[in-house]
Amino acid sequence: MDPLSAFSLFCNIVQTVEVAVKTGQTLVELYNSSTGFPRDTQTLLSTTGSPKESVGILKNAQIQLQPLSSQTSSPTPSGIQVASVAAECAASVVKIEALLDKCKVKKKASLLAAADAMFHAKRYKSELTELQKEMEASRESLKMAVAVATQYVPVAMSTPAIC
Repeated sequence: MDPLSAFSLFCNIVQTVEVAVKTGQTLVELYNSSTGFPRDTQTLLSTTGSPKESVGILKNAQIQLQPLSSQTSSPTPSGIQVASVAAECAASVVKIEALLDKCKVKKKASLLAAADAMFHAKRYKSELTELQKEMEASRESLKMAVAVATQYVPVAMSTPAIC
């Protein structure tokens, strides 16, 4: 065997071992997880709150904005836009929650359940990333819509806290 082929074979073996070690670490992490999620997902959920809380906040914001639009003769276009964007955000959050539920370890202290969760996490990673980008874009649109909607409120009236 020539030296270049031997080096290539060695690199392939090292890469295979690296993938096996990372897979093993992920399995152990999922196996020992108290929430059923890997550490990075747990961190994300702890900083952003649960998806159900986010949907609740969005629905609360819609309820708080309804009296503002009802004080005028008809709902303002900006109020309608806020409601539409908030509904999009809520739909994105529900989709993300459904995907995270698929990627969660169903049975604690089960190696097979941890392997299944890891498989689903790899399978849905691109879809989850796309949904997170969609939710981020919706969030930015919501910020803009709320900023526009609050410009239509008379100065003497106090605006309720949305966020």
